[in-house]
Amino acid sequence: MKKISKKIFYITIMIVGLIYTSYQIYASVFPSIKTETACITEMFDSIETDGYIIRDEREILGDSKNVLDFIVSDGDKVAKDEVIARLYLNEEEALKAKKYKSIEKEISKLKNINVESELISNNYNTIERQISQNMRDFIKFIYKGEYNKFSKIQNKILYSISLRQTLIGKPYDFSARIEKLKKQQDSFGNISSLKDIKSEYSGYFIGNIDGYEKCFAYNNVENISSEDIDMLFKNNSSPNAGAIAKIVCNSKWYVVFNVSSREALKFKSSQFVRLSMPLVNQEKINASVVSINESNNSERAAIVLLCDDVSKNILFARKGPIRVDFSSYRGISVDKSAIHERTVAKVIKNDDGETTIEIPVKGVYIRCGRQIVFKEIDIIYYGDEYVLCNIHPDDNLFTDGTLQEYDEVIVKGKGLYDGKVVR
Repeated sequence: MKKISKKIFYITIMIVGLIYTSYQIYASVFPSIKTETACITEMFDSIETDGYIIRDEREILGDSKNVLDFIVSDGDKVAKDEVIARLYLNEEEALKAKKYKSIEKEISKLKNINVESELISNNYNTIERQISQNMRDFIKFIYKGEYNKFSKIQNKILYSISLRQTLIGKPYDFSARIEKLKKQQDSFGNISSLKDIKSEYSGYFIGNIDGYEKCFAYNNVENISSEDIDMLFKNNSSPNAGAIAKIVCNSKWYVVFNVSSREALKFKSSQFVRLSMPLVNQEKINASVVSINESNNSERAAIVLLCDDVSKNILFARKGPIRVDFSSYRGISVDKSAIHERTVAKVIKNDDGETTIEIPVKGVYIRCGRQIVFKEIDIIYYGDEYVLCNIHPDDNLFTDGTLQEYDEVIVKGKGLYDGKVVR
């Protein structure tokens, strides 16, 4: 009988131990709470829609039967009557002329290295700054996607490095290279163009015609209606067959779009906003509201924004999705599911003694080691799934502590209370 009792006792101890071990494993693999790390985020009060760009664009007419060689690049600023292209009899002559000019530039740079090194020999830091600036420009062109400028910046980098070698007394010998380039030039023979094509206007050069240059009058854009904008998006492209390029004559350009009457209430005349254009890799473009034109049925309004930021990407853009940011809010991001309301008591001392005040406050539970702590929050912005909490709430809190960056916020858990111990 004693043996049976001992056996039952040992089996019971083993079962209890097994249950306890299983629980510990389960608790470690499937914790009773789920947390997210609090981080500082920026959110925007914004509107997303489709926008249409209207610029002051003038077409350059020319003979498209022969071969054109543009001697300026897209986005370059040109002056009135400046030569922007040359007309050649055939493609072979055009390629020879381009190659000849490229070689001529390289020879000139190689010859000038020694001259320039003498001019700046007393200031070695000048060339170091030039190399650094060229490298920054190279990175900027990559970010903006301006790949057409790679060749120019590459030559600048190589040239400045060669100049530095000359300054430190270890110059490269370019005489053989120069002689070889001259022989290449001589092999081309005589090259003659049929005609020089000059720009009739000053502004930014674009060697592309998209057919929307004359869809709406630039000088009348402030009076555009919602119906006009509808037509702009419906119109098909119809490029002028006689146009070979265009000049954007004004650095100021407009973005027009339609919004609902409710959304239109967010816009005020002369108000400054920030514009983002994802398809052209442009963010945070400064813009001002110049017109809010309500439609006849008062259900929509045409909005006109004025911008003056100019880049190659913007000069090629015509229409696409945009985002207009009105205000930005910076704070600690918290999932809405993590917010709890709790009644907090606070003792206030005065001349009559002590008074206890109880008030409901909003806050979150955070994990601090193995203990749960309640922290009050001051919400400054409500999003769809998240809220932003004030980083420095100052006197807006009833309690002493508030949420801090990197706190482990509990977003899922049962039976949460201040001071609870968790595994």
